[in-house]
Formats: sequence, C-alpha cells, structure tokens
Amino acid sequence: MPHHGRTLDSLKQWEARFDPITRLVWSTNREVRLTDQAAHIAQLMRAAMNHVAALVAFDCALYLEPDRSRLQREIILDQAIALGSAYTPIVDRLKNDFYYMEVFVKAVEQRNANLRTNMKKYTDSQVVDEFKLVRGECEDHVKALLVKQAYAYPGDILQGTLDGKNPFYRALVIRTLQIHFFTSTAKKPSVSSMFPERFTSSDRYKADELEIPIPMLALTCAMIKLSLDLWRNGRGPTVKEDGKRNRAEMFALTACREEYTKVLELIDDIREGGPRMYHRVMHDVYLSACGSSPIVRDAKRDDDPRNRAVSRVIFDPED
Repeated sequence: MPHHGRTLDSLKQWEARFDPITRLVWSTNREVRLTDQAAHIAQLMRAAMNHVAALVAFDCALYLEPDRSRLQREIILDQAIALGSAYTPIVDRLKNDFYYMEVFVKAVEQRNANLRTNMKKYTDSQVVDEFKLVRGECEDHVKALLVKQAYAYPGDILQGTLDGKNPFYRALVIRTLQIHFFTSTAKKPSVSSMFPERFTSSDRYKADELEIPIPMLALTCAMIKLSLDLWRNGRGPTVKEDGKRNRAEMFALTACREEYTKVLELIDDIREGGPRMYHRVMHDVYLSACGSSPIVRDAKRDDDPRNRAVSRVIFDPED
C-alpha cells in the first residue's frame, strides 16, 4: 500500500489486515518512528541500521542505485531471518509486501543520511580554525588546499611546509574519524565497537597492526572538501536573514561522490607506491583515530627510502 496521500486511519486499517507481530505504528504525521515501534520491530530496524552502517564504513560509503537499495533490502531480510523463527511472519511480509520493505529501507537510509549530514555539519564548523581561513582573504588559500587533496596533509601549504610524505595526518581528518566512527554514547555504540572484527591489515606478517578502512577515510576527506568548497569565493557559507544556512549548501551528494572517488584514487596511488608505505599510513591513521596512539612521526622511519612513496606528490595551486 503506498503511504503517500493516505490518512492515518487508512494506514492503521491497512496494518490491521496483517499478523500483529508484523504491524507498524504510524505517527500522527504518517511517519514510522523507531521509538514508536513494538520492541521486536525496533530491534530489527536497529540491527539493519547497524549492519548498513558497517557496509558504509567498511565496504563502500557511497553506493549508487540500484546497488544501494538492493544491498539494503538484502541486509534487512538477512537480519530478520537471523533473529529467529519468531520473525518468520515478518520475513514473509518483507518478501511479499514491497511497501512494508520500503519502510525499513527508508529507516536505514535515513540513518546513512544523518551520518553524512552530521559529518558535514562538523567539518563546516571546523575548517575555519583548522586552516586559519580569513573571510574575504582566503580564496587563493582554499584553491591551493583543494589541489590534489592538499587539505588532507599536515602542515601549511601557504608557508610551503605541507608534509607530502604523510597523507591523512591532518588533525581534522583524525578528529572527524574519531567522532563519527570511533566514539560511542550510552544510547548509540560506534560502528567500530560493534564490528571490531571488520578491521584488517594488508600486511599478512603484521596481522595485528590494523588499518583504517578505506571507505570511512575517503568519506571523511570528502566531507572536509565539501566544507572547503563553501569558502572557494573567500566569503564562506551563505547565511540568510533569519540566521539559517542555505539548504543548497548543506550537502551535495554528487560533489561528495566525486571527491570520494578522487580520494580512493589517492589511496590507490599510495598502495602502488609500495605495500610498506601503504600499511604504515593506514595503520598509523587507525591508531590515531581509535586513540591507541597519538600522531608522532618517526624521523628515522620517514627517512627510510621504502617509506618515501608519497613524497613525489607536489602541490602546485596552478595545477
């Protein structure tokens, strides 16, 4: 049953036709809120949300359609089956009622959208202090930061001190990873704490030296880039008379996907430069993000020729 254009009473009547264990609780504005649902429905929604969050963090942060919807449906159905025989009526309805499945898909997709929005709000609030942007005077500075993902490297590009050997050691990259992927609250555990087994190492001889997952790192960098985009003209975000931000500037999925892809290419370049360098970079970012170790570069290790794979990166604002 399509939900658009239906009254609350008609939605309730529709749900009454099905097995009570499968029924959804609709709010007065015809939405399905997690907190309004019966405990077993809420449990399934949370399980699906958590596993889709793991998909985003560890497999691919920005799936395109139709893959995104297909994967979400598969996860929802798999989680319902995994919860046991008591969920059999729910499994059956998920398989046979397209609109019922769509309610769950919308719930997990909203969780994904919330993650992206919250990350973007955070990086929006941080780029001015992180990069010392001055309104009306930073157009060239921002232009330089956006060349070859210079914003992801430590140092000051205007002073010529950008450290091309240590990608992703920028403090804002680490903080954004920490807050959105490694920090748990009483009500919401982090994806890293729920799925610790998903962390791996590319070095089979150092299997215990875990690495930051590529999708969460690429998504983090993409968010920083989107926040810097708001300063391309040197003036920063547009604020309307009522003090609210321009909604069109809040989040641009297409631009996010473009930068996400470019960061994946940068990571591929690092990997092609040598497995030692790649492992060192990804392991150290992981340690810093999860709080196991602060970012302290080892001068001797940086002088090792085997670790110079990224030093070929030259940042030229005119590129």
